[in-house]
Order: sequence, then structure tokens, then C-alpha cells
Amino acid sequence: MGRLPGEAHGVPLDAEGAEHDAEGKAEALEHRSLLDVKLQVGGGSFELPPGPHCAIEIDADRYTPVDKGLIPTGVLASVEDTPFDFRTATAIGARIGADDPQIAVGGGYDHNVVFTAGGNEGTRVRVHDPASGRTLSMVTTQPGVQFYTGNFLDGTITGKGGHVYKQRAGFCLETQHCPDSPNQSNFPSSVLKPGEEYKTSTVFTFGISR
Repeated sequence: MGRLPGEAHGVPLDAEGAEHDAEGKAEALEHRSLLDVKLQVGGGSFELPPGPHCAIEIDADRYTPVDKGLIPTGVLASVEDTPFDFRTATAIGARIGADDPQIAVGGGYDHNVVFTAGGNEGTRVRVHDPASGRTLSMVTTQPGVQFYTGNFLDGTITGKGGHVYKQRAGFCLETQHCPDSPNQSNFPSSVLKPGEEYKTSTVFTFGISR
């Protein structure tokens, strides 16, 4: 493994969003996805019941199941008929307590989902908070995103305004290649050969919809 000289830039887009770009050229055989773009969203509980909740739509038809250590098993599983099917906007908390072995091992959602090939090449994720009307959309050139629902928050962190972050008090979106790709031949390749360029872009856009 060699070095991957390059640059990463984060650019605010007025008051409505942010863009993250990264690029570099491999000097030796490398694996891409050397960094991910992470967005953490907090603000009240989205569990059901009680109270307001965010609805999320993810253009992904597969996900990567994990073992007890939360390491991908190498399987690319269909989201069909599972709690991981967010191809239609669904409240994040609606199935977070489902009787599903993958939900159990993660304590909620802590999984990589793989975007639909030939699907929506533009917006890959949409989120709507019906209580405030806030919206989020995500466009990315990465093949997947880690969807994490704050399962390990335990009330020991206090944020702005004295808000205590209890379990599942927020969620996180991390654009990436499939975790453990170098060790899983079944996953889309993350190999970057000498002289090849690595370039990726992710844009988060925020809005209001009543």
C-alpha cells in the first residue's frame, strides 16, 4: 500500500447546504473511500411512540449484514421485506424495534446500504421532519451510505440548550464504499491502481416543507 496524495474540501452552499469534495492520484495499489462524509442530525426523539419523527427515503436496494462485531459478513442482501427497505419514505422509528436479527445486533440501524444501480443517480437520500418542516436531501457519487441511529448514545452528552442526547436522539449518514471492501470479494471493488485518480463529491441540501 502506498500514499494517495490529494485534497479534500468542504464548501458551504449559502445557508441551504454544504458540499464535500475529495480527490487524489494513487502512487501504488490503494483502496478508495479513504474518508467518508458524515452528517449528524439531532433534535428530539424520532422513536415511535411518542412524539414527532423523521421520515427517510433511501434509494438503496441492498445492504450489508454484519456479525456480532458489526463487521460486514460479505453478503449483499436485498432490502425487500426487511426493516432496511426505505425506498419509500418511512419513519425512522417505525421499524427500529423490529424482531430482526440485524436490528438486534446493531441495537437499531448501524448498517451500510448500497444504492440502487441505475436508479436515481441524483438525490440518494431524502429526510423530512414533519414537526418542524425541515428537509434534507443528499446527492453523492459514492456507492453507499452508513445509516446510524445513535444506538450508543446514553444520556451522558449534553448539547446546545441543555439538551441531553439519549439513545436514538439523532441519526448519522456517512457516504462510503462498502466497509471491509478489501477483504470481501463480493463487494464492489474499491481498488485504485497506480496513476488512477480518486474523486468523489457529496452535497447536503437543507430546506423547509410544511
